[in-house]
Amino acid sequence: MVRECGPATVYAQKTGIVFQVRVRFAGVAVRKRWLDCALWLKRRVELPRIRRIESVTPHDYVHRLRLSRLEEFDEELAALIREAYAVGCQRH
Repeated sequence: MVRECGPATVYAQKTGIVFQVRVRFAGVAVRKRWLDCALWLKRRVELPRIRRIESVTPHDYVHRLRLSRLEEFDEELAALIREAYAVGCQRH
């Protein structure tokens, strides 16, 4: 889904994977039965699938999701990733 947004650098770290364009916009931690995902957005998005929202600054929010089924990789998630990608490009 990230590749569909455009070019991005992928960093494999000890505890997960980070996606970056100009700045980091998403991250994934691989667990035994799910993926813990984080997306940086410039607004709060209230959706049932979002487990937690962390306010970094008044206009920066990290949205945390847990993905455990293939069906969760849908258009709603793709739209959030595209929005986070634009934040990573600093096009907001």
